[in-house]
Amino acid sequence: MQSDAERHLANVLQKRTEAAQEVPPEDRKESRSRYRKESAIIGQAQLRKQRGKVEQISAGVVLILSALGTIVAFHGSWAALFTHFSWAALSGGILIQVVLTYLEWHYYDQFYVSWSARGLDTYLTALGFGPLFVPWITEQLTARAVPQSFYSAWAIVAAVSLLIAWWPESRLID
Repeated sequence: MQSDAERHLANVLQKRTEAAQEVPPEDRKESRSRYRKESAIIGQAQLRKQRGKVEQISAGVVLILSALGTIVAFHGSWAALFTHFSWAALSGGILIQVVLTYLEWHYYDQFYVSWSARGLDTYLTALGFGPLFVPWITEQLTARAVPQSFYSAWAIVAAVSLLIAWWPESRLID
């Protein structure tokens, strides 16, 4: 003779089994709801498969941007990069970026080493890209009556540069 608890458990298991049979097996893991939306053009499983590759590519692009900022900083300005190109500045910028990336990635668990390298990476990226963006940001902030708009513009460039220094490490290291 079954107790009430055993009958209740058997009933719950039977209902769950019936509900699981209503959804085709290929759709069960793709959708958070029981049924796929008819309007959906891509499933959750496909997005999960693509997410890693998208993050790798975006991290690679951001790493190249960081290196470009360092190369420009070594040239002195964007104008100097195009008018007075220097192989020494290019080599120095790439070498410094490789060393900083190595320190950020291989010593990510050692706070002082990784954040010192990230700080220098942030500084060089901001130094390279700042002259491009600071005048426009300053103009926008001044139009909105933000006090100390020049310094605020540099703070914004520094914050974005920090994200540029941090993003590849956060995506490419497990």
